[in-house]
Amino acid sequence: VQCLLNTERWECDVNAERVRYQQVLDKFLKVRALKVFKRYVDPIVYSVILSVGLIWNGVLLLIFAREKQMWTHANIMIFNLAVADILSLVLNLLFFYFAHYHFPYLQMSEYTCKFYTTIRPLSVALSALSVVTLSILRYVATGQSFTIYSKQEVCNLSERARTILYILIVWFLALLLALPY
Repeated sequence: VQCLLNTERWECDVNAERVRYQQVLDKFLKVRALKVFKRYVDPIVYSVILSVGLIWNGVLLLIFAREKQMWTHANIMIFNLAVADILSLVLNLLFFYFAHYHFPYLQMSEYTCKFYTTIRPLSVALSALSVVTLSILRYVATGQSFTIYSKQEVCNLSERARTILYILIVWFLALLLALPY
């Protein structure tokens, strides 16, 4: 009887329950906010990024397809960057969205899983290395600070052949970076 009449203990228990209730309520509100974000905000953000990326990279590819005089060595590198960006948008953004939100328990074969986990970092590496290569080529073209580098010294290749060689090196390095996955 004395234990039941101890008001300090009752107050302590009530306060503990109040704190526990507040923690449960906070978790519920976070989960609810995440569900709202997942249901309404994420699709809009993903759609805008995918649409803008595909439209403008597609416009760039269309310009390159129609205008043959655009095929300069720097523009070929930009073309490679546009292809890498489209690949990254489709393989990373689109597939990730559907795999994460719509088919979270999607069962893939072992080959498909390995292919997917290799192609995702490949597309990211392609975009990143294309930007780095383009930046280096722009620096060399405008800076003229590499006195060792000469356009005639690179295996006596034409400008177009060197550009293709740079693109092949970018793809090879991206593949090497993606293979550990």
